[in-house]
Formats: sequence, C-alpha cells, structure tokens
Amino acid sequence: MGKTIFYPPTVCWSREFQRPHQIMRLMAQRGWTVFWGSPRLEDKELTELERNIFLVHDWRRWLKSVDYQVDVLYWTHPRQAEFPDLSRVACHVSYFESLDEFPEWDAHEPLALSMADVVSVVSDYLMRKQAKRHPRVFMSRNAADPSAFSGGGIQIPSEYRKLERPIAGLVGVIAQWIDLEILEAVSKVCTVVHVGTIWGDTPKGEIPPSVHLLGYKGYSALAPYYKGLDVGLVPFKLSKIGVASCPIKTYEYLAAGLPVVSTPLPESLVLAPFVVCAERGSFPREVLKAAKSKNPYAALNRAAFASQNSWSSRVDEIERQIKMAWGPRRTLASRAGLPEPREPKTPVGRAPEPPGQQRVGRRDPALPRHRSRT
Repeated sequence: MGKTIFYPPTVCWSREFQRPHQIMRLMAQRGWTVFWGSPRLEDKELTELERNIFLVHDWRRWLKSVDYQVDVLYWTHPRQAEFPDLSRVACHVSYFESLDEFPEWDAHEPLALSMADVVSVVSDYLMRKQAKRHPRVFMSRNAADPSAFSGGGIQIPSEYRKLERPIAGLVGVIAQWIDLEILEAVSKVCTVVHVGTIWGDTPKGEIPPSVHLLGYKGYSALAPYYKGLDVGLVPFKLSKIGVASCPIKTYEYLAAGLPVVSTPLPESLVLAPFVVCAERGSFPREVLKAAKSKNPYAALNRAAFASQNSWSSRVDEIERQIKMAWGPRRTLASRAGLPEPREPKTPVGRAPEPPGQQRVGRRDPALPRHRSRT
C-alpha cells in the first residue's frame, strides 16, 4: 500500500484542533506522509509541521509538481468536488468524510459522493442520509485522545481560581447551533465559562453577560481548562445541524472524567449513562445535580469509556477501509464519469499574478469556508 495522503485546503493547521488534525497526526505517526493544504496561499516551499506532516502553501502549484498524483485523497468539504484542480487528482483511494449537515452543502454533496470510493459519517443521522446515496458508507464517530486530558500534574488555570464553584463549562466554538438561552439559564444556578472562539454568525453582544468568556486556547493548553470544570456542557439546539452532529467536546469531557449534560441530541442519547440529556427547562437542574455528585468511581468509568473511543481506534478502522478500497489510480473526474478537466492556466476567477507575488498570507477566496463543531 502507498503511504502518501493529501488533505486539500479546508482548515488551518494552527487553529482549532479538529477531527482532520487528529486523524492526520495519527496517520503520520503510523508512517504515512501527510500533505496538509493551507487555506492561506503563500509563495513558499513545503513546511514540515511535525514528523511526516508537511504544510502545502500553494496547493495548486504543489499538485502540478507531483503530476496530480497522490495515494489517498482525504477530504471533508463537498464543494471541493467542483474544483477543476482537485478533480484532476489521480489517487488509489478517494476517502470522503461526511461531518456536518449545513444547508449550503446539500447542493454539492451528490457530486462529492460520486467522486468517493469510501465515505465515513459521524452520526446515525448522516448514516441514514448518505447510505441512500453511496454503496460504501461506514460509521466513524468522533472521539478523544485520552492521554491529552488525563494524568497527574495538571494545574487549575488562574482564571478559575477567582470564580465561585461549581463551574460548568462549554469548550469549543460558540456558533449558530449553540443555545444561548440555556447558557443564560445555567448561569443563574452556577458559574458558566466558555473556552474557545466566537464565530461571526453569533454577535458577541448576544452572549449572556453572565457567561465568563476566557477566549481561545490552543489544543495543547486545554487540559487544565477541562480539569478545572465541575460539569461539561453540550447546549446544542435541536436543529438539523445539531441533530446530525457528534460533538467532539463530549468525548473530551468524558476523557477528563467530567460529568456531561447535553440537550437530547441523538449522538448524546446513545452515550447514556455517561452523558445526561435534558430539555431546556430541566437543563440547569441537571447541571447542578451533576456538579454536586462527586463520585471518583464515576469519573474513572467516564475516562475508561473515552479510552474505548479514542482517535487511535477510529484510525484503525479508517486504515482498514482504505485498504479494502485500494485500487488503480483514477482521477476524481473519472470516478464521477466526467470528462477530464483541462489544466487551468490561472486559478478560476483570478487574474494572472507575477511569480513570487501570489497572495502572500491571505486566504484563497476561491476556497469554501469550512465550519465544524468542536
């Protein structure tokens, strides 16, 4: 089996550490050479981020340099199926992950699925949807890295020391799928903190002032912020986005041994008894109840459950699926029964630019904006 894998530009390596980051890091540790496409185009050579992981600064130029050939294309954004540069890629396996149910993705998914040899999904909702449209779909729920959130020597952050106990926390982004009314209600019975970024679709002024906003913390710095919590919160709205979701934060709370209270998302209900589900009206009461139930054995059981749902176990299955799907190199266009696209002389929608002056440090506007719940 070949050992090169390309993740086309979707999310930055250096920001929120999401599912693609976890999977690609483990693939690299297992001997794969990972090429991570940067959404920011720069006139630079490859940068080695970690052992076997290389940041591709100009993905179009790099693809041309390798004659559009990689062993595995791993991709997560359906709109990329419409990129001529990507449809030229010839690979042994085209592996597409269906991660979200954003309405703006619906129009692009059929073409993306037709270009994939194997499709993974993160929730039962997405399994039911995609199994009707592709013959080879498998379940690969989100997970956690237990070693990142357990162990001794983790110090409580200074921001927590001045706060009144109990402390309930939301770790991850605040975006349109977060129920801000639940956060406000919970803040009336205990301290509520948010650790993470606030996306543009949620004006900061709409966030209840009683919620303590601690800002973005890098993945390697998160463990103390989990350890200092009394309860982990998953206050997702029961919208189509929420119902299709499989929040990574749930598994990370459990890895840290925390009790978790969630709205009744399908992917939270299947995690009972490790996750307590509550409707909006009873949510604060369940949070307070969970915060008061100091049970070290329950914490150990939650951490043990998270260990059984590690990223390593997910990558075991992903590698197995890739091995079964391995075949002769074919372009994505040929997989979809489309004519081979001509190589564009300049990026679509762009005027030619002088060599060495290629959009340095700016996000490529031709790329889709990626959103994912963490």
